[in-house]
Amino acid sequence: MMKIGTDSSIISSTEVTKHWRKVVKTAQETGDNIYVTSNNQPSVVITDYSTFQNMISELKQYREDKLLQTMGQKSLDLTNKYGNGVEQMTYDKKEHVFHVKKKGS
Repeated sequence: MMKIGTDSSIISSTEVTKHWRKVVKTAQETGDNIYVTSNNQPSVVITDYSTFQNMISELKQYREDKLLQTMGQKSLDLTNKYGNGVEQMTYDKKEHVFHVKKKGS
């Protein structure tokens, strides 16, 4: 069995099956990610729920920050191009594009 409980815990899927409770306990107590291999290739990562929630929260915040940064840059670009002729700018999350409504249109 590979050593678990270190910053870079790597364990085979076979060992996870044999030592599931220990693997879960280690993930919960340490907050470390446990990397599981199958046929010596990375397969999945086991992490405790709190760590997972924090990762998702950080990712969402990063995406929002990048979107706001992009919107700010687009707004500046539009102001430079059209002056004060832009009435509204919206972002389509599904299509990942900005829509611009010019004044008077």
